[in-house]
Amino acid sequence: YALPIVLTTVGLLAFNLLRFGSLSETGYTQEISFSAPWVGAFGLLFSPGNGLFIYSPVLILLFFGLRPAWKQLPRLYFWLIVSISLFYILFYGSWFSWGGTWGWGPRFLLPILPLLMVFVASNLRFTIYDLRLKNPKHLIIGALIVLSLAVNLLGLIIDFNDYYNQLSGNDNFVFNWGKFPPLAHWRILQAGGDIDLIWLQGNHLHLHLLLPPAIILLMATLNLVSNLGFGVSSDATKNQKPETRNLKPKVAALAISVFLTLLMLAGASHLALATEQSQADAALLEVLKAESRPADALLTAMPPFADAQEFSTWLMAWQDRRLPGYTWIEYGPRAIQTDERERIWRATGNARRVWLFERWLTHADPLSQSARYLEQNAFPVQEVWFEKSGKLGLYALARSNAPKIPLDTPFEGGLTLLDFALLNEQLIPGDILKLRLTWQAEAVNASANLPPGPTIAFAQLVAEADGQVAAQQDRLLIDLQAVKQSPLLPGQTITQGYGLRLPEDLSPGAYFIIVGLYNAATTQRLPRANNPDDFLYLSTVTVNNERDPNELTNGE
Repeated sequence: YALPIVLTTVGLLAFNLLRFGSLSETGYTQEISFSAPWVGAFGLLFSPGNGLFIYSPVLILLFFGLRPAWKQLPRLYFWLIVSISLFYILFYGSWFSWGGTWGWGPRFLLPILPLLMVFVASNLRFTIYDLRLKNPKHLIIGALIVLSLAVNLLGLIIDFNDYYNQLSGNDNFVFNWGKFPPLAHWRILQAGGDIDLIWLQGNHLHLHLLLPPAIILLMATLNLVSNLGFGVSSDATKNQKPETRNLKPKVAALAISVFLTLLMLAGASHLALATEQSQADAALLEVLKAESRPADALLTAMPPFADAQEFSTWLMAWQDRRLPGYTWIEYGPRAIQTDERERIWRATGNARRVWLFERWLTHADPLSQSARYLEQNAFPVQEVWFEKSGKLGLYALARSNAPKIPLDTPFEGGLTLLDFALLNEQLIPGDILKLRLTWQAEAVNASANLPPGPTIAFAQLVAEADGQVAAQQDRLLIDLQAVKQSPLLPGQTITQGYGLRLPEDLSPGAYFIIVGLYNAATTQRLPRANNPDDFLYLSTVTVNNERDPNELTNGE
């Protein structure tokens, strides 16, 4: 009995150490707090938003089952059940978020429901073996059972997220009977709202999803009837020892149940891919499937209104090559903390490349903190935009640093290239040339000279033999018409990484690296301030057919 508990505890501690850098850290350190449990305990039991007896009225019977349980159970078992149940109620009642809020009923009390049902069982047993409907006790118990089923069926039939999203706050319904979720779901159902049953989507009945749970329910019902016998049993059955009973039917029933469950899960997973959002995300999976590599890592930045756990689970389930990944909320009240972000950067340090997917990002959104960090400290290789899904960027990471070469070269328009760093001079076809450029814009009082529209900084790899461009990358540098999207602003200095992917069929030889600026609207290059050229030569690199095995490379 203790083995699974010990293994689970060890697993959770290992996760805490890996994820948060501490055995005792749980991810709630920034917001966790405790207070007197009375308000929370009352809310967990009787509030319209989270009350246990409101969402499962049949549990009221436990008060009438305490005395029979006291007589029938060993004292140790009785007090163990009572103490565990009270501990859960008082502990979560004192927690800062005692209701769990975004759920149906008191989800934190779910582990103690089987224990509480021990006290309810004597009432149900009495009813099952005495089916006289004229008995008022039977009618009351039956009504409580029906009411409990009805309340929870309303939570199953209608997606509670649809209703909670309409409220002004996450906890607006907890003590407000006017916002009572089961009543709201009943009104949604009456108004013809969407039915949230996976086997009934778009008014289409999916029998392959309905039949497996229906068969399992039928088997469970038959087993219950067989075991109860409704008070009728033979002497042979009564005297039969448990170890002599035939286990074949039970093993067969278990095997059938497992098979039907797997069948249902497989069908549900394929149906999930048919949703509008899944169709929008399909192209994302195709890119990751085609271009990801075993040494890559996947980072996902989510908006505050997104379900990070749901999306990360979906992403892991449908990746052909499961990349090690991290998912977080990028901004808002639940945004990732600075120390957490730093741990993610350290954790991905051993990867050669990282993918950053920014959920539901649009071209009008400002540059996120995560993207800004990677664009300055890594080397952007490519980016892909997916309509109604988000933006996926690929970044190469450096395996070593390189010294900065000072330049201090001004261009017309008040932009100056201060220095550059080249991390790999010996390359082979298919490598990623990694280049860093440091730019500076004139101060605010001189910003009238800066280009008013978007200005692009480019880096090119040009063949020495014929002057053909072998690789190029363009990066937005400054845009005073859209300052939220502009990486550089007046008076600022930034470093940008450039990852130029060499073609797989690139001929060996010497190649020049040149950089410059151009106006995005006119594609006209900006000349250098004190030079007639509209570009700047930085260095020469060599492309070989094979890599020197003794050379430390930053290629990829």
